[in-house]
Amino acid sequence: MIKFMNQKIEPTKLEEEVMNALLEGNDQIRKTLRFQWENSTISERELSGVGFFLHFNVPENIPKIKGKQDIEISNDNKGLSIAADIPKVDSGIGFVLFVRNGKIDWLEGFTYADPWPEDTSNFKLERIKIPKISNFQIFKEIGSGLIVGLAASILLLAIFLVYMFND
Repeated sequence: MIKFMNQKIEPTKLEEEVMNALLEGNDQIRKTLRFQWENSTISERELSGVGFFLHFNVPENIPKIKGKQDIEISNDNKGLSIAADIPKVDSGIGFVLFVRNGKIDWLEGFTYADPWPEDTSNFKLERIKIPKISNFQIFKEIGSGLIVGLAASILLLAIFLVYMFND
C-alpha cells in the first residue's frame, strides 16, 4: 500500500466529481456533509493497488449530521450508484463514502477486478440503477439446487454408514 500524507493533498478531478455526485441534494444529511466536504482538508491518500482511500480532516467547529452517526453512502440522492468508466478498467469502478461520528471520514474508490489505473484523468462518471435482490429471491433462484444437493449428500452419507457398520 502506498500512502501520501504530511503534505498538502488536493483531490483529483475524479475524487472531486464523485464527492459532488454523492453529496448533491437538499436533504439535511447531504447538506451537512457537503458543508463538511467544502470545509475539510485531505489528510491522507492511500493507494491499495485496486483502489484508493482518501481520508478527510473536518474541523471541530463544523456541524455533525443529526441522527445515525456512522453511515456509508454509495448512491446519489435518487438512489443511483455512482460508478466510473476509465479506459483499461474493464471490471468497473465503484465508490463508498464513509461517515463516522457524524463527519465525513474517508472516500473509498475500488475496481471490481482490475488493478487501479495510474491515470484517472480520462473518466466518465455514471449513475447506475442496481436492482435490489431479497434473500427470498436468492433462495428461489438457487434454493432448489441446494435442496437437491443436500438430499444427495445425506443419501450418500447414509449409504456410507450402512456399508461401514454392516461389516
